[in-house]
Amino acid sequence: MAYNRKTDSQIVRGDSLDAFVSNMSRTFSDQVTARNAAEELAFNKAVLENNLSLNDQLEYRKEQLKSVSDDPTERTRLKGEIANLKDRVEQKTFTDAYLQKLTEQAAGRASIDSVIQWLTDTKTATTDPSIKESIDKEIRTQTQNQFNTTKNIIMDQTNYALNDKTAVVIGAQLDKVNSQYVINFMEDQFMVIDSKDKIHDLIIIMSSYDIEECKCSFFEIEQNSSKYIYGHYDKSYGLIYENNKANHLLYQKYYHSRFHIGVNFFTSTSFAKSFWKRKFDSNTPHKWEISKHDASFIHNVLIPNIEIQCAIDDEHGEKGTCLLERKEDKFWNIYSAL
Repeated sequence: MAYNRKTDSQIVRGDSLDAFVSNMSRTFSDQVTARNAAEELAFNKAVLENNLSLNDQLEYRKEQLKSVSDDPTERTRLKGEIANLKDRVEQKTFTDAYLQKLTEQAAGRASIDSVIQWLTDTKTATTDPSIKESIDKEIRTQTQNQFNTTKNIIMDQTNYALNDKTAVVIGAQLDKVNSQYVINFMEDQFMVIDSKDKIHDLIIIMSSYDIEECKCSFFEIEQNSSKYIYGHYDKSYGLIYENNKANHLLYQKYYHSRFHIGVNFFTSTSFAKSFWKRKFDSNTPHKWEISKHDASFIHNVLIPNIEIQCAIDDEHGEKGTCLLERKEDKFWNIYSAL
């Protein structure tokens, strides 16, 4: 910190008591100022020439504080310097320890789980708001990495298990289904609806209006996509429309492009069989979707006004909508237990 230049002292002439006290007071003040300046110079030289660490600087400042008990202004300044150094020491301690933890993780000696636990424990023991903020950011990053790692493992296992037999496997499973309706979800989708009564109400609506497909995923996107469609809307359950070419063009209007039929849906079993027994040329979910309007799949659709499924880490441009960015107890209770 820059030191203020000492102002020139003016001697009060005369031999009165007031003149004597004033001159002695000025002399003492000058001596204190000169001493403080000399000590500050010594500190700066020690930092520059001896390359003092933050811990050594902190100890030096504490010793300085002891020697300025006669100068309240200098004590206040030094206390501010000490507080700042304590924050810097704590920040450096966290950074060094975290880098060590990341090095262990990169070398395979520490798992992502242990890194997240270490960050959580460190946050609990930390009082510095800026460090807490840094830790929160790193926890979010590591949690995302943890999810991506888990997702990739599951995807690899799924691809290995299914390989190119997807249609055969799912078609065979559907042949064993006795119910009138089925729910399908894959990739990073999670069932957020947790009420049997709500599912039952949807089944009644679908049966009453001969609905083959109920849109399940990306709730906000489906709500936006439904704004221009010609159909029947009821606030108690949502929008019903025929998925003809005209409505499909209107379905795409809000985002300029939407798949005709995705792979995450709640449908009649007969519709699901028609969908999954098509010929597939790929074993990846995006290729299974029907991207363009298909005249062989014109049917009644329900865009419900309740959320059924939600993507875990995919937002499709609608910020804050995936589960990793939301506080959904059902998801986090399950995910945290993995």
